[in-house]
Amino acid sequence: MIATKQISDKIRSKFNFEVNRLPLSGPDNMPTNWYGLFRSDNGKTVGPGSVSEHYTPHTVDHIVEIAEAAISSFGEASDVSCHFKNGHYVSIAPTREYRKSVVGADTVWPRLVISAGLGGSTSFNLKIGYYRDLCRNLAMMHSVKSFNIRYRHTRGLGDRLDTLVEDFRGLKDGWEDLSTLIDKMNSRTVIVSEILKGVYGDIDEGTSRRRTMGESRIQKIVIRLMRERQPSSQMVPGTATAWELYNAIQGYHQHDAPTRAKRRPDAFAPLAHERWDRIISTAANANVARAEQLLAA
Repeated sequence: MIATKQISDKIRSKFNFEVNRLPLSGPDNMPTNWYGLFRSDNGKTVGPGSVSEHYTPHTVDHIVEIAEAAISSFGEASDVSCHFKNGHYVSIAPTREYRKSVVGADTVWPRLVISAGLGGSTSFNLKIGYYRDLCRNLAMMHSVKSFNIRYRHTRGLGDRLDTLVEDFRGLKDGWEDLSTLIDKMNSRTVIVSEILKGVYGDIDEGTSRRRTMGESRIQKIVIRLMRERQPSSQMVPGTATAWELYNAIQGYHQHDAPTRAKRRPDAFAPLAHERWDRIISTAANANVARAEQLLAA
């Protein structure tokens, strides 16, 4: 187990720099009303573009404060992982007692995921997600709004963060709600082809290349679905539980979908940089969101 202080120390160690808002100049050093975000350690820019004078970047202290408040509702943690890409991302795993068995060897663990992007219209988000042992998926579902606590980057950010301890007392209830949703999805039978058509459209439409890509995607999703299916399953061909199919679609986008990013030798290490990038992009993927709407309804 990891004590709260150890979590804080690891976050400070991984994020051993701040992001500062600095003024941007025009031609001949002419002053402007725009600012840029820059890392204090290497001077690299952060975020998608400039920000206004009202934008207040969060600090590492803010991240630590949120992490400490979040895990306090569960007690100690069993793991913590950090990643920086135009913002701070932290995943905290509560202890083993919160592990949930869905069916057979299909088990999930709660994850408290802090997503604190910087620049643009980004905001502080804390979400309750789950890590699934069968497929190494880290998924963040959005069906229950209470899972998502959001704070904007304004001058009042620090004052509002002071209220987080009160807000986060309900996080354990959020995990119980997510567990209930998982059980409902596991008890619901769906027709695989209908759901895939609802998510991706009709693969018979469009160019030959698009049909080929669509067929390859469906094949990979179905292979993942069958590989992760438990031996005790009594599903008839062409059907699946909503839980099985959601994870097959989410897992495809997190692990199998084509990406322009180059893999490093450690790409399959737990929560390596590439895996974090895939987790972040999958959480924002429109197809995964549609799958959730259809399967978690």
